[in-house]
Amino acid sequence: MVTLESALVMAVMMMFVSLLVGALFTIGAYISAVDIAGAAARAYSIGIEYTPSNGKVRVQEQGELISVTATVPAFFIDVQSSVVFPKEQF
Repeated sequence: MVTLESALVMAVMMMFVSLLVGALFTIGAYISAVDIAGAAARAYSIGIEYTPSNGKVRVQEQGELISVTATVPAFFIDVQSSVVFPKEQF
């Protein structure tokens, strides 16, 4: 009985650790999405094209404001971050 219980506990522990690692990768992807959205908004506000190395960027202009949404693939889901930035005037 001890070996069966040990096998079940090890399987549950491995599942927990893999979910924890997946959650950490998802948090890292969200931080990357925040950085990409901010960089894309700053670049677009001064008139420079920005192409992220990972993920997609959607830009919308709303008067004097620029709204940027970055989508980055993660372990479980695609994470998004949105930024609103004022348009630079020269």
